[in-house]
Amino acid sequence: FLIFNPISLFALSVKIRSTDLYTLSSLPLISLLYLLAADFVPMHGMHGGRSVHLDKKTVEKVIQRLEVLLGYSGSSYFQRGHPYLPDIARDTKEHLRQILDKSSDLGHNQYLQVTVYSLLNKTDQCIQVLNRWDALGRRTLTKLSLIFSHILCELRALCPGGRYQGNAYRITKLEASNFWSQAFGTRCLVKWEEFRDGLHPVHNIEAGPLESALRSTMDLTCNDHISVFEFDIFTRLFQPWETLLQNWMLLAVTHPGYMAFLTYDEVKELLQGHTHKPGRWGNPPHCVIAF
Repeated sequence: FLIFNPISLFALSVKIRSTDLYTLSSLPLISLLYLLAADFVPMHGMHGGRSVHLDKKTVEKVIQRLEVLLGYSGSSYFQRGHPYLPDIARDTKEHLRQILDKSSDLGHNQYLQVTVYSLLNKTDQCIQVLNRWDALGRRTLTKLSLIFSHILCELRALCPGGRYQGNAYRITKLEASNFWSQAFGTRCLVKWEEFRDGLHPVHNIEAGPLESALRSTMDLTCNDHISVFEFDIFTRLFQPWETLLQNWMLLAVTHPGYMAFLTYDEVKELLQGHTHKPGRWGNPPHCVIAF
């Protein structure tokens, strides 16, 4: 059995982008697979493809929703550990405050428009889950907590210190960086359909279940777009560039050796018949056990 903390791994993937001493390829295979599992909570198409104006009032509304989630700190709804949604809500709220202080033109920033309205949608969904707690509630919150953590990591990467720098973000792998520049210029965010069409001449993927799986794997923040940050994560995990999608299919689609997004109780039930076999067992409730 392999025990790992998915949020720590995601944070690690962000931290190591500027160093040559460590690469994502050094992480355990099963950890990488969990990080990019294609089993996110479906929340796509929330604006029907329409451009939505963003203003300070909308950002303040998101901050208010995050404060509601922050109020659940210590609640029995959340087991203390990573990802811990109240802590993520606090850090996201603080980062949005920084953005408000340092960004004067919210209405013309596509990345912030998409991200803020995505946060508005997802905070509302979290509050609905908490108000109608049922058997699926904990698992849903586990998925949402991971998505919120990804959004926070992306915000920190593209808006460090609250200042938008998405157009200057540097993709780690040279071939991937060249592709993005040639296909999308200096934009840091493109709709999934545009990304798919741009990728098609280089890495062809047919429409259908496989395309849906790729979309779910790459769209870590579940907003119907692919950011330069998400693309950077994906291309580092499934390098080399020449066989990018083949690597992804082999490791994240057809590989039988992992399961993702199980609650701790579900994991214990699943492994009851294997406890006598050689391996390791971890009790911390925030850990995820894969085999």
